Amino acid sequence: MEPDVIFMTGDFITSSSRRVEELGEVLGGLKSKFGAFACLGNHDIWNQPHRVRVALERHGIRVLTNEHSRVRCADGEIVVAGLDSVWGGYPNWAKARRGLKGDDRVLMLMHEPDYAEILTKDASIVLQCSGHTHGGQVRVPGWGALILPRYGKRYQAGLYRVGPMQLHVNRGIGTVDQHVRFWCPPEIACLEVTNIGRF
Repeated sequence: MEPDVIFMTGDFITSSSRRVEELGEVLGGLKSKFGAFACLGNHDIWNQPHRVRVALERHGIRVLTNEHSRVRCADGEIVVAGLDSVWGGYPNWAKARRGLKGDDRVLMLMHEPDYAEILTKDASIVLQCSGHTHGGQVRVPGWGALILPRYGKRYQAGLYRVGPMQLHVNRGIGTVDQHVRFWCPPEIACLEVTNIGRF
């Protein structure tokens, strides 16, 4: 797999930042054509977010917190934005969108998927990439997830249309609290985004 860009949607740590430098080194080894971008999750915010940010950025991963970045690609330019976690942080889309042009289309990194209900009101955002839910970790066939976190109850996993915007909620590769998964395999998603101006 050789993606154009890599998006990481937070919760790099659960309760300790002790080994975050090692994690940054591993994640920094992932290769893409035009860069790697991340937003922080609620567990990162609760546990030394500065250490998490520094470890990721030291290894070439750009952490976006209420800001955006322009990325030159083979077919032109894309705009990647990232917001702070709503659970423990202060997401500020008005600040992040400063400097956008009227015809810009934005790929948004926002840890908590349910925030899509707010972001869908801005037509410039065509895709929100989120994590947070771990897909529920434990799912019962025919029922769904047994437990979902705050800000992750409406959109659990997969691809959704929220108004004019697409939302992808990644199950991720880790766990939280109970370190088990049942009917909810880990996921590294590969999305193909085409014709971004007419999403």
